[in-house]
Amino acid sequence: MTHSATVVVEPWGVTIDVGPSETMFDAALRQGWQWPTNCFGQCRCTVCHVCVLEGADMMDEPSEDELAVLASLRRTLYARQPDIVLRLACQIRLHGDARVAQRRRPQPLGAAPNGESSEPDTDTLTTPEVTDGQH
Repeated sequence: MTHSATVVVEPWGVTIDVGPSETMFDAALRQGWQWPTNCFGQCRCTVCHVCVLEGADMMDEPSEDELAVLASLRRTLYARQPDIVLRLACQIRLHGDARVAQRRRPQPLGAAPNGESSEPDTDTLTTPEVTDGQH
């Protein structure tokens, strides 16, 4: 398969090749990653959301539905970071490479639970600052 873009998921170092007609969420699943979700790609739950660190201009514009879902995140979790670029992985279609941050670690499909927490240490994980031009 020819890929049109690569996305790196921080802080986990997961790299996903995203095909020209698929979402980042679908590409992760195709490559054996269980992406964090509650609605399984229906643009409803916000669990799959990412903070775009680089490459926002390489993504399709968000739909009205996605913007409405992201608005609740902006009012709550990201109220003190008004300039951060948020997107839903289940909606992102890429035209070039990008780098995003996801608080929950994507899990390999079929991996046996090992008893270790897959959640990052929230004392040391911070949402990266968004610089001008990353909107």
